[in-house]
Order: sequence, then structure tokens, then C-alpha cells
Amino acid sequence: MNRDKIIRQFVMLIAQLKQQIARAGDPACREKRFDNTLFPVSGPTLTSYLQQTEQSLDKLHQFESASSPAFLWLTEKMAAQCQALQRELATAGRRKALPEGTAGYWRHLYQQQLGYEARLNEMLLQHEQQLTTAGTLQQQQEIGEKLRILEQRLARCRLALKETHWQTTLHN
Repeated sequence: MNRDKIIRQFVMLIAQLKQQIARAGDPACREKRFDNTLFPVSGPTLTSYLQQTEQSLDKLHQFESASSPAFLWLTEKMAAQCQALQRELATAGRRKALPEGTAGYWRHLYQQQLGYEARLNEMLLQHEQQLTTAGTLQQQQEIGEKLRILEQRLARCRLALKETHWQTTLHN
């Protein structure tokens, strides 16, 4: 694919995301929603995250060739950012209001972390299945690295779950 076509596709995708965010009322992000590597700066609304993607688009314009490794890396990051925003928009309506009081906060946080743990386990299973069907050594190594990262996230998630469970029992 050529550079200009890739940039045009991102421009259209970002415009669609802007419209979707506006229709959703630019939901507030009271809690951290995204991984630091995806969005290095936490924002109060989805628009602030979309602005980071727009900044990446500005950087994309500076590249002369679509074949440079930095260009390819940035396009992958932008695609991941856009997918994350789309997922967030798709699930924003399912989020419940934060419960009142300290005990409610810890119960709510515990439930969220249980959901996150379940999603991480699902992602691990998907990557393990991909690993069994990977054709080349390079694909196996890439998937192996993703598995390692997911396992580390899952370990951190489980530590947070233990802490949150303890706080929940303490405040009940």
C-alpha cells in the first residue's frame, strides 16, 4: 500500500471516530481506560485520547516512504489506538455509574477487575491457539512475546484483584 492511501484511510477513520464520540456525548473517563504504551497520556474524555491519535497522524505525514520501519510501527500503533477507541465506544453504554461510598467503590472496582481478568484469559487462549497454527519461526516468536506480555498483565491483574478483594472485605 502506498503512503498517501494509508494516510487517507486513517483520516477517514479518525473522522468517523470523531463523529461516534460526538454522538456518544464525549464520555468522561473517570478511570484509566487504556494501556500506557497505546496512549501515553491519560485524558478526561475520549476526545483527549483521539487527539493523541491525531498527533500520531501528523507524525505520519512527515514520512516519505511507507516502507520505513518507523512508518510501519506508527501505523500499527495508530490502528491499535483506533481499535481501542472503537471498543471503548462500543462498551461505553454498558458501564454503570460509580456506586456511592467507599465500600461501593471497592466492590465496583473488584467487578471491573474480574472482567479484565476474564478478557485477559480469553486473549491468552486466542494467542495460544494462534501459536499452534503459526507457520514461521518469526510468527511463533512474535506470538510468544505477546503471550509473555499477556501473562505478565494477568499476573499484575491477579495481584490487583487480591488487593481489591482485601479492601472490599475491609470496607464491608
